Amino acid sequence: MLKLNILYVEDDKDTRESFSDLLEEYCSKLYVAKNGLEGLEIFKNNHIDIVLSDITMPKMNGLEMAEAIFDINENMYIIILSAYSDIHHLQKAINLGINNFLLKPIDIDKLEDSLNKITKQIKNARELEKLNQTLNARVQEEIEKNAKKDVLLLSQSKSSQMGELLSMITHQWRQPLNAISSSSISISLKNQMDTLAKEDINVHTEFLETQTQHMSKIINDFMDFFKPENNKKLFSIKELIHKIKYIIEAQLKYERISLNIIGEDIKIFSYENELSNVILNFISNSVDAFNDLEIDDKKIEISVIDKDNDLIEIIFKDNAGGIKEDKLDKVFDAYFTTKEQGKGTGIGLHMTKRIVNEVLDGDIYVSNVDNGAEFRIIIKNKD
Repeated sequence: MLKLNILYVEDDKDTRESFSDLLEEYCSKLYVAKNGLEGLEIFKNNHIDIVLSDITMPKMNGLEMAEAIFDINENMYIIILSAYSDIHHLQKAINLGINNFLLKPIDIDKLEDSLNKITKQIKNARELEKLNQTLNARVQEEIEKNAKKDVLLLSQSKSSQMGELLSMITHQWRQPLNAISSSSISISLKNQMDTLAKEDINVHTEFLETQTQHMSKIINDFMDFFKPENNKKLFSIKELIHKIKYIIEAQLKYERISLNIIGEDIKIFSYENELSNVILNFISNSVDAFNDLEIDDKKIEISVIDKDNDLIEIIFKDNAGGIKEDKLDKVFDAYFTTKEQGKGTGIGLHMTKRIVNEVLDGDIYVSNVDNGAEFRIIIKNKD
């Protein structure tokens, strides 16, 4: 069993000493604090995997400490221990996203079960991260060996885009997952207190079903981006952009970026999924450009213009600082990237240009405008 670093916060000396002996057998390193203020300081200065805390403590209570910890790491695993089944405390714990809420006297089996579940989640996350690092290393190794082979260019482009989509799915899933966790905690506590009514079960099961259906729809929406298309079809460009905005809305909100869509509602006869990938790639590129900027008003603007001679122009503009002038003519080159070493492959814009040129029968241009970058694509709108 994977052993982790645990922070245990309890103001009662006898309880603290008793549970410390148990937890030391369970974890790699145990940190112990007498109140929330002391616990928060330990958390700031050490690597902690799981936090167990009482609620009622001097100086800073357990929920106040948990809120401060979530401000530092929103994904931290926290278990609250309390001698009271106070609804106010329970509701606040649920709102904060507490992983579990156990009533005192603590049932050792339930505590161990909760720790086992969290340990398994952490282990799976670490294994996934390790696998991802291994896959990235292998892809990079193959790219260095076969830099001129188009098949590897495409492979890395798909891997990079898949990583971006997984990140977007993570943001989209966070809210329904928290809601599902809160609902299950509520059912468990009511069951422990023998207050679980049939109506409660019906309400919670219907709620859980709604949330899981919503999560399933998110997956289906993202999967549409990878379905190959053999035939052109007529579709609205603005509707397509709004669909993309909807499925990445959580990430844009998390990054505090506004996405504005302006222009006419123009229909185009083309390959919808390929254009979706182009649009998504430009948005992702802007999101990445904002990462190193400390500005309050982050904006991405997409304009759609009906040109003469059966041409459609789509303009992508942001205020993320633009591209260095000496690099403007290189941004579409294979393996060229403006990102820090290890954070980009340069495949995204290169493959985007190839899709625009070879599939959408169009062209693409880049320039700096108004403290940002502007990408313009011009596509033919005819059979």
